[in-house]
Amino acid sequence: PLRGRADAIHLVAVDIDARRATVVDIPRDSVIGGTKVNAHLATGGPDALVSQLESFTGVTIDHWVLTTFRGFERLTTELGGVDVTVDEPMHDSSSGSDFAPGPAHVEGATALAFARDRHSLSDGDFGRTRHQGELLLAIHRRVADQRLGPGELVDLVATVGRTTVSD
Repeated sequence: PLRGRADAIHLVAVDIDARRATVVDIPRDSVIGGTKVNAHLATGGPDALVSQLESFTGVTIDHWVLTTFRGFERLTTELGGVDVTVDEPMHDSSSGSDFAPGPAHVEGATALAFARDRHSLSDGDFGRTRHQGELLLAIHRRVADQRLGPGELVDLVATVGRTTVSD
């Protein structure tokens, strides 16, 4: 996954003491550094994308994490799914989404469909990017709320290791 076009780009700040996270969503078609931001990953790998984002935002990025669609599905499945709120009807054959408004528990293919739908949302790609950030926060909440013991923490680290690539 180190040289494809990024489908989702998010800056995540985690405050370990407060057990909180903030996500800044970067729409993949934003022009940064003279081209679509997701192209920097394809042409220069994670370091080029990080460099462009740091230059654009003025924020130092300490670490990066990448996953694939399949890795994202596996991660959400192995976590036992996450809870999200569907804010408007989502029915998109391209992503496979089929959600009525209200609370939803998503994992695997349904989590990916929630993350990728842009055709049935009133705000299109902006809504898709927002949903992706909401999923990241839901994953963070799921982990933070569990108060994991040592064995469970090892399992979580193994899950993340199997489903992502990072620096």
